[in-house]
Amino acid sequence: IGAVDENIDRNAVIAVVFAGVVDFHHALCVYVQHLMEQSPLVTQFWQLGDYVEMLDQRIRMETAESRHYRYLAQVVTNLPDGTAWDKIKQQIQALVFTTNGSQFYLWRDRLDQMFEDGV
Repeated sequence: IGAVDENIDRNAVIAVVFAGVVDFHHALCVYVQHLMEQSPLVTQFWQLGDYVEMLDQRIRMETAESRHYRYLAQVVTNLPDGTAWDKIKQQIQALVFTTNGSQFYLWRDRLDQMFEDGV
């Protein structure tokens, strides 16, 4: 009987933790959706992160095509003009034609550095 009680207690704890994770995930999704509705710029940066990650995965799996670079380039091109983002716009446009994975990682490093610099 003790083993049964212990198993039930363990399952109850797991259920409570899982419910908390689900509630947190839902709250986070609602918050992000609210941010995206308030500012198109938030949406653009969310997409930027998504497409950088997607292209990285495609390059690693050796399935990246020109269209995947183009998707990322479209998001980058829509970033505000006349800002530090202009530096990376031409570079990503060139990658659409070269589809060079090594150059993508150099470009991504520059992007990371821009975020670290607070641009």
